[in-house]
Amino acid sequence: MKMAGEPCGVSTKKSIAPLRDFKQEKRLGVSNVDLECLAYGYELKITIVTDDPDMMVVAQEFDVEIWGALRLLKVMVDNEFITVDKAKEITDHWQYLSDCPKNFHRDFKKLFPTLTSQNEEKSS
Repeated sequence: MKMAGEPCGVSTKKSIAPLRDFKQEKRLGVSNVDLECLAYGYELKITIVTDDPDMMVVAQEFDVEIWGALRLLKVMVDNEFITVDKAKEITDHWQYLSDCPKNFHRDFKKLFPTLTSQNEEKSS
């Protein structure tokens, strides 16, 4: 039976404790909400999308699959959920806000080789 406050009928009470202990031991800046997302990823064997380096450390320790936002955009383009133009618009906005994931330019070139990032366009 699905309990209130337990999405998908899954409780994270048992799995969140070791995640929290690891976070504290390594002094990582992972919020309680982030830990709960990771616990759901662990329990449900689902991919979590984040570019937060500390969340990635916890995920790696507990074998939770992580995708960065650029990879999610690539999957969405490949599966025709969004157009490549929309993905470019989104990444241009990240650059405008100076809110790009770590290794953005390297990963952008790798995932979208036919496009140029906003910063590359300015330097051309």
